[in-house]
Amino acid sequence: MKWLLRYIVKLVFMVPIGVVYQWIFNRGHQPVILMYHRVHDAVEKELAIKVDHFKWQMAYLQGHGYHVISMDELVERIKTNRTAEKYIVLTFDDGYNDYAEEAVPILKTYHYPSLNYFVPGFIDTDRRYWWDEDLDGAQTMTWSQIDALNKNPLVTFGAHTMTHPDLDKLPGEAIQHELRQSQHVLEAQLHKPVSHFSYPRGRMSPEAVEHVHQLFQTGVLIFSGIPIPQVHAKQDLARLKRVPIQRSDGKLLFVARIKGWLIVEEWLRKVFKVI
Repeated sequence: MKWLLRYIVKLVFMVPIGVVYQWIFNRGHQPVILMYHRVHDAVEKELAIKVDHFKWQMAYLQGHGYHVISMDELVERIKTNRTAEKYIVLTFDDGYNDYAEEAVPILKTYHYPSLNYFVPGFIDTDRRYWWDEDLDGAQTMTWSQIDALNKNPLVTFGAHTMTHPDLDKLPGEAIQHELRQSQHVLEAQLHKPVSHFSYPRGRMSPEAVEHVHQLFQTGVLIFSGIPIPQVHAKQDLARLKRVPIQRSDGKLLFVARIKGWLIVEEWLRKVFKVI
């Protein structure tokens, strides 16, 4: 019932305003970084997408002329001012094992690249994220799974801190430790540079942004990030906007997401600091 209510509110009240907003400002096609967490039928959470919905979403991108590119390619296009087309970057947070078991096989059929930001302090341990305490199973990938995926040219791994704290609540020294340690552990395990970062829960402070800018090529937030067309300075790459795909979006509202028709939800989340 709750999913249906959210769906109706977004479809009936938010989408029409978003369509008018896009028409007035004639924003056209803009690159979008999508944010996923889980692709899992049994997990009844807003950031857990049903498998058949994920399949439909990937097919929609292919069938409607969207180009799914890597974060590295997006950065190059930003630097050369080549972003006025239908580009999509697929990102996943937290390193859940359904990324390996469900998402990657689907992405492979379309030859779509993806970027998974994970927390090395949770890998091969009994730890679980606080929001998963009500779940029987919320496994993250193992180092063995990560090592296998690391051989896949379509898969890139990024840092998501060492223990998943809210960076806006930490002093500078602790922020630096979380970032440096996670990058160090990942690079030692993966045997390649780790140049992309995701802020846990989209929480940041000016000090956190500065540390990310110094250590990584990119840093991604959520609604409070900078839209791709508005990225003009190198420092802007440390706070890129992502668009979260939600369970209550289903199929139709996925289209609204990538077209920017749910801008009202973004405004409300910023006002009420629900990110």
